[in-house]
Amino acid sequence: MQCKNHPNHQAEFICSSCLEPLCRNCVIEGEQGKSFCRLCYMCYTVSKVDSLIKEGTDRVGEKKGQEKEQWGPFRYFMILSQVLILIMLIVIFFVR
Repeated sequence: MQCKNHPNHQAEFICSSCLEPLCRNCVIEGEQGKSFCRLCYMCYTVSKVDSLIKEGTDRVGEKKGQEKEQWGPFRYFMILSQVLILIMLIVIFFVR
């Protein structure tokens, strides 16, 4: 079997993705002993990075959801000011 990129070289490996024969100069060894051609290796690493990015954005989204549940000092200030305004209106209209 001949290498897909070098017809004068004997193929020693087969790409794990596209199943094309590869010589020692063309093969890129990935995780768990998988052999890839250059194009398939690029696609493999990009898809792996993409999945890591998605996991990271999911974690950030979960943290933002947790932060929204927490009450900050501004929210307490707004509630207190609304209660005080309500008390002032009650005093003005009903105490006369």
